Amino acid sequence: MGVETMQSQTDSLDAFPCGLTLGAPLPPTVLRAVERELNLRHAKWDTRVGNVSVLSPEPVLMHNREWRWLCRQAESASRELLALEQEIVGRNDLQELLGIPVNLRRLLQGKSQEARPVVRAFRFDFHPTAKGWMLSEVNSDVPGGYGEASTLTSLYGQHSSGLVAPPDPLVIWADAVESVAMGKVVALLYAPGFMEDEQVVRSQAKELGRRGFQTYLIQSPFALKWNRGRAVLRKSPATAIDILVRFYQVEWLTQLPVWTGWKGMFHGGNDTLVLNPVVSAISESKRLPLCWPYVSERASAFRDLLPETCEPANIVGMTREDWVLKAAYSNTGDDVHLGASKTAYEWSNLLGNAVRQPRRWVAQRRFDTSELCSKGGLVKPCVGVYVINGCAAGAYVRLSRRQVTDGYALEAPLFLSDFEEDGWIANRLG
Repeated sequence: MGVETMQSQTDSLDAFPCGLTLGAPLPPTVLRAVERELNLRHAKWDTRVGNVSVLSPEPVLMHNREWRWLCRQAESASRELLALEQEIVGRNDLQELLGIPVNLRRLLQGKSQEARPVVRAFRFDFHPTAKGWMLSEVNSDVPGGYGEASTLTSLYGQHSSGLVAPPDPLVIWADAVESVAMGKVVALLYAPGFMEDEQVVRSQAKELGRRGFQTYLIQSPFALKWNRGRAVLRKSPATAIDILVRFYQVEWLTQLPVWTGWKGMFHGGNDTLVLNPVVSAISESKRLPLCWPYVSERASAFRDLLPETCEPANIVGMTREDWVLKAAYSNTGDDVHLGASKTAYEWSNLLGNAVRQPRRWVAQRRFDTSELCSKGGLVKPCVGVYVINGCAAGAYVRLSRRQVTDGYALEAPLFLSDFEEDGWIANRLG
């Protein structure tokens, strides 16, 4: 299918707030073929929620100029976060302020410098608004969406002409892993019972397998034995692990019994490299902005894009529609509550609980995401830009019908263009 041409060639970038629009949709038969390909060959099984497809028929198109700007902001923010981690890792008081569990704070001691190069991956979730782009959060501990950002984009591109994709984040991530590998045996750890997590590690394992790595998927840290920084699989015959890819949320690990051996992966040692490192718990906390008054790193790019953030107690008595309550560690999105979507009674209970447990929650001023006019109605885009070892690489894009980006949001590929030069149909932001 070719890309439809515009009815008018006179539109300029000014006609597209935030440089974002939607492209021509895939025909239903082609979209179904893409879905089957994802299901059968690419370990992408959650393409339907309640028997309704969550694949957007329309790709998201972004102006090249806008994409370059987002990349610069995300790269700057990633550098700032790395500097903040190194400053806060030596501050137990700030770690407590962030809501980091006490048993994890003990493991953070002495982690100010990594003994060897590691792979750091961030995903910055950007939202277009009437005032420009805003950042809702950063996922720095176990950022997901690699398969969607990689394979989904590739499959859409096969059925459309003239589409230019940003760099593939899965390929860039695997390149980075290969560059630091001192062996070819990799274990990928993920939490059992979470299909979306298994999809991520399977896509990562597949890409590493293409490069000659021997990969093992494990669902518990107990699958490993640790000896002086070297991890070995308990299975027979025992296999020494060169790299452990940890796609198991750090705050979940801290709730496991000690006998599972979860602390072993954070005790140090150079023989088995653990990705992501334990210091990522610092930048993952949604309470990080509360540290601004107490750190030397100003983090201007990151803080300028974030909405106002404060302690839950500070918004008692304020208009609930103006605020969002987030768990300090809420990378699944389950503990994100909009005041506008709650009754006064529900909000009072939520806020009261947050005030009583302040280290577990944070308040963030609500912003309104601008809407794209899709074939199925108005949708709110979230563009998750990856930064891997300091370089921006692709994006995981979701289109939600609600302000909160949740499991019902449509997933869409991202392509880049110069609208007025290439001639896209404009589904303008409202």
